[in-house]
Amino acid sequence: MENNYKNFDVKIALFGDDLVKYLVVAGSYLDTELYSKNMTINDLITKLLSTATNDNVDHVFFSIGKMDRFKLTNNISFLCETLMDKFPNANINVIKALIDENYLFIDGDNSEKKIMKFYNEFKKNGVNVIGKYDSLDVNLSNSDKNINNIKTKIKNSIYQNNPKTNFIVGGNNINRNVSVSRYNRDISGEDSTDYDTIYEFLDRFDEMVKSNNHYYLNIGTSFKPDIEQIQITLKFLGYDLDINGKYDRDTQLAVTEYQEKNKLQETGECDSDTLEDMYYQLKVDGFNDLDISKFIKSVGSGSLIGGIGSLIGGEAEVYLNGKVDIVGSIGGEALSNVNLMISDMINYGITNPYTQIGILAVFGKECGYIPKSEGCYDDTANSRIRYLFGKYLTNYDEKELNELKDDCEKFFDAVYGKESNRNWDTGNDNVGDGYKYRGRGFNQITFKSTYKKYGDMIGEDLVGNPDKLNDVNVASKAALAFLTKGKPASSLPEFTNIDDAVRYFVNINAGGVGSSENHGSADEKAKLFEVIP
Repeated sequence: MENNYKNFDVKIALFGDDLVKYLVVAGSYLDTELYSKNMTINDLITKLLSTATNDNVDHVFFSIGKMDRFKLTNNISFLCETLMDKFPNANINVIKALIDENYLFIDGDNSEKKIMKFYNEFKKNGVNVIGKYDSLDVNLSNSDKNINNIKTKIKNSIYQNNPKTNFIVGGNNINRNVSVSRYNRDISGEDSTDYDTIYEFLDRFDEMVKSNNHYYLNIGTSFKPDIEQIQITLKFLGYDLDINGKYDRDTQLAVTEYQEKNKLQETGECDSDTLEDMYYQLKVDGFNDLDISKFIKSVGSGSLIGGIGSLIGGEAEVYLNGKVDIVGSIGGEALSNVNLMISDMINYGITNPYTQIGILAVFGKECGYIPKSEGCYDDTANSRIRYLFGKYLTNYDEKELNELKDDCEKFFDAVYGKESNRNWDTGNDNVGDGYKYRGRGFNQITFKSTYKKYGDMIGEDLVGNPDKLNDVNVASKAALAFLTKGKPASSLPEFTNIDDAVRYFVNINAGGVGSSENHGSADEKAKLFEVIP
């Protein structure tokens, strides 16, 4: 890929179905590995899973949906996750281009709604949707005015979303020696969230409006105080999201909904127009000290930085000596198991309530608090299987994968066994080991060597009796040994908020960095608990 960009600082990848071959603009290239005239969503997922991660790409523009008739939305979330995994530093955009109704085989009265639903799935999953266009004829050409309109949108999007300047927009060469950052001004400063009065909050919000700064998905931590203000504002205006200082997907979705409701351009980004509109709404709706105090209290996890807690008479509430309260719907066996796990954590020396919730969130994500064996994948879509195990199944075509997943033991040997060719000693050396030592317990411990390692730590023969890992008492101790790596509780970070604890243990459980899907699932489980004094 790199050679395709050698004359440009900005790296732009185009791929997908037939439309994108007409959309090459200066500084971009058509990725032939990810292009097909008749590309479907499942085909694109499969191709992406077999390609290497590329962290050099700044912008991705792709077209998809023609061959799926803009109706197959089930796998869009998997596609978006895969795109973000493969292009971790890219601004990712799907091109909204409608093919004529006769080609779509959709009833005329319903086609627009179905197409809107199709593209809304991309928005929900953090992918930008580029523009609104009239229907395009099936027989496209480079001279088609709609093609030129899309090209202009791509050029504009590149310019608006990029801190680099070495590319051409509208025929004008932008000076490559000048760095034009989207973030024109750093207004964070020290103790930027230390407000004594609501007027300080509003004054700083007004400064954000005037700065022309833009805030968008995964911007990073440099502008955390600004994002906290945006989140507090959205929460006051009725949008349900956490105040965590991170421009995450919930924040992006809330901003998009706000823009739609207030007839602003629906980008999911907080630009000057959106910020100005929010600032106006704050003043019209009578935002005051009591409001901001309430929202800080509602966070409960002390995730806000600086001295913003001064509005509630002290620092943001952090209860390191508090306890975990179950506030969500957990009952029956699951509730009994949660209480057992909390007791085991205390006996292990894990008394920090934020740490406890981080661990419980992982258990909930993995098994719903009831230890169990990893199920067979015979009813799972191939695209989902490739998303989960893609690099271990590259030698299987669709027909072969269908046959493989129908045989549970052979499937687990393919993805976990010796033939999976992992770069570490899994201990799965014999035929059937992949199935025998598949995921079990509270956090789906997998592989023979792992069963032995953590079985030895807790004094249980898990190799000779792997199903023992589904005994709740054994599962709890093994999972704690896994998440602490057998080290004492004192070796764990001293968490002061739930968010950091969840991310830490999701990553530990994933053996590296957990996917955004795993983080999202764990975040939902964490909402079942609160920390109380």
